[in-house]
Amino acid sequence: MQQNKSRLRINQVSQLYGIGVDTLRYYEEIGLLTPKRNPDNNYRYYDGKDLTKLNIIRELRELHFSYAQIREAFHDRNLSATKEMLLKETSIIDAEITRMQSTKEFIGQRIKLLDASISNPAYDTIKIIHEPERKCLHIADGDIAPSEIDYYISSYIKYSNLNLQNMIGRSDGYRLAQDTIIDDYRYKICEVFIVNDFLTVEPSFTLPKGKYLSISYSGDQGASARSGKKLKKYIEEHNLRTNGDLFQFCVIDYYETNNTDEYITTLQIRIND
Repeated sequence: MQQNKSRLRINQVSQLYGIGVDTLRYYEEIGLLTPKRNPDNNYRYYDGKDLTKLNIIRELRELHFSYAQIREAFHDRNLSATKEMLLKETSIIDAEITRMQSTKEFIGQRIKLLDASISNPAYDTIKIIHEPERKCLHIADGDIAPSEIDYYISSYIKYSNLNLQNMIGRSDGYRLAQDTIIDDYRYKICEVFIVNDFLTVEPSFTLPKGKYLSISYSGDQGASARSGKKLKKYIEEHNLRTNGDLFQFCVIDYYETNNTDEYITTLQIRIND
């Protein structure tokens, strides 16, 4: 018996479009489809107009329109409304392209950093580096133990409603108390912040551009005192004048590797020209 192609049952439509019968029922529930009912058995049947709507739904979903947008389009369907809907979606896509481009740039920078770390590790070497201005978000201050840092970061994200995009590409930074060394091993942490030049929110502060005395070390990030003492000795031997606090930056850490021997940490202090 030849199938009536203008009067299909729900299972036939499901097979034709490759979607579940529950999805078709959901479309009916939210008002996207209104299939007619067979008065003899109350079965749904879908006519040519329903299939046209299904084609439109499929195409608009492929363009990432929400069900609410599609329902609104069906309710007020004319050329002007359709154009306005497409223009709005174009603006959303443009914003997403910009965001993805920023993410791509960050990934490229991280790859360069990893390449440099793998091919030419320069640990325990003191350098004078010209740093650009760096955007920072203040996370917490006080006497902060290393084991508490992730708690403070997670709390900041939760209570500030920070978009997680701002955490992509970050480096954790610590302001260190230069006069307080704990267990002859690490400096006391008096502030936690993140550094991210891809912030989409107003930074809490910026680290000024200029010359920074810098030393990087591998292994345990907490072992800051040894490298800090080297910086202090270098400053004294070269009669340098410092300008500001001592900072610690987690360059390579658990986010990139499970091997603590591959961790890279940098200490920096700004010096006068």
